[in-house]
Amino acid sequence: MSCLTEICQDRNTGVNPTAEELFFVDNSPRFAQTPLLEMTHLLKNSSPASLAKNRVVFIDQMRAIAIGMMLFGHTMQHYLAEPWRSSEAWQRYQFVRGVTSTLFLLVSGFSFAVATYKHWGDYLTWSKRLGGRLRRVWLLFFLGYFLNIWAPTLSQSLSTANPERIERFLGFGILQNVGVGLLLLHILVATARTKARFVVLCAFALAIILVSAPLTYSSSFHSAAPGWVTAMLNMHGRSLFPVVPWTGYMLVGVLFGHAFAIASDDVARRRVFVVASLCALALFGWEALVRSPEALRLFPYAGAWPNTPGFFFARLACALLVMSGLYALGRKAIVAPKLSLALSRETLFIYFFHIYIVYSVPRLLKGPFAPSEMHPLAVLPFVAFLVAAMVGAAFALGWARKHHPVNLALLRRGLILSGLAVFFFIDRFTWTTAAVSCAVCFACLLAYNRRAKPKGQTEAPEMGAGQQRALGAVSLFGGKSLRKRSKLRKKLVF
Repeated sequence: MSCLTEICQDRNTGVNPTAEELFFVDNSPRFAQTPLLEMTHLLKNSSPASLAKNRVVFIDQMRAIAIGMMLFGHTMQHYLAEPWRSSEAWQRYQFVRGVTSTLFLLVSGFSFAVATYKHWGDYLTWSKRLGGRLRRVWLLFFLGYFLNIWAPTLSQSLSTANPERIERFLGFGILQNVGVGLLLLHILVATARTKARFVVLCAFALAIILVSAPLTYSSSFHSAAPGWVTAMLNMHGRSLFPVVPWTGYMLVGVLFGHAFAIASDDVARRRVFVVASLCALALFGWEALVRSPEALRLFPYAGAWPNTPGFFFARLACALLVMSGLYALGRKAIVAPKLSLALSRETLFIYFFHIYIVYSVPRLLKGPFAPSEMHPLAVLPFVAFLVAAMVGAAFALGWARKHHPVNLALLRRGLILSGLAVFFFIDRFTWTTAAVSCAVCFACLLAYNRRAKPKGQTEAPEMGAGQQRALGAVSLFGGKSLRKRSKLRKKLVF
């Protein structure tokens, strides 16, 4: 990695390409099955701009746009006063808010196909990659239901439980939906065994979701099925993102990601997004046709947000146009690649913590930050602060992950253990008990790390610029194998 970074460094600017720019390369025959020596020559003769074009940059940009829309929408929803909330403009804006989750789910399915196809064999049997994916699914479920808990401790939750709060706890949010989607996709991968059968099964699952929508949204199904089933399949309860129809967005993303991943050249990839644009226009027409007669509505739903599932096709069309537009823009110019990459990597962190910032500040700061009592112009500074805070946190976490990964992992585990300790073992939440729990958990983690580390073991220092150039020269001109390069690295370091 260090030798490739040294070789690909721009001679004029001195900027090193990121790891993704080195490894998210084009899978055309020019790059496929390329030995290390030939790959090094190709990377040396490529500029950072061409390397960026070989990355799937528009995926990061889609996530960044969705994050911005999410921060704006949640803040406006919580702080905007009632006269503006009842206006026609606000009601029309609800359609745009629905595109936010559509972008998230579409890009999740697209990136799943692109990332899984590169290591397809690792996901057919138990492997480290598959274990990491399943751990992430567990984390999504854990965080999703953790956000649904109505009290800070278990004892308080049990003492104040009622049917309405239990229904709220079972409600499906965006994290639960992504978790179910990833789990479903891995089941389809294990069942299909081949990429061709996998995409057929995904198309079949999408058809089942659309065809079953009238049944799952019917009042008879809602009254007959158990509460956890209805929470997963429709929006009659407290679920904002049930499987029907929201997981369909992820399956559509998988279909287009499959076409993008198997494309052999740039012309084939452009054809994928031309088809996506044509599908978007067709979906706009189908939406107008479906919504004209009341009897033909695919999602018969009556509730607080009656049009949320009803605009399924129109929102999907908007997301496909955004994806196609970003791909076309990326062929001309790369817009804010570092910003979009930083936000894309920390999507889960931004989602989880902005919820607490948006919905906890009114409890701590009274007066001008009272919810549902602010003028639209008064909300905009808070939106700007929230966006700046999340961007700064994303860059800070990226820097810490690169330079201090062990400390960052220790901090993450300490916070998770502290939250679990407060929730399960504290009777009533106070800031003092929370601080004591954090201190105890971090002390235990530090003691465990020191005990687990063998005595006399020291970490190898980072290689200097001269050592990187020497190692790069061996790789480029000597054609040494990876094992010999590893031995050379040990000699250079020690």
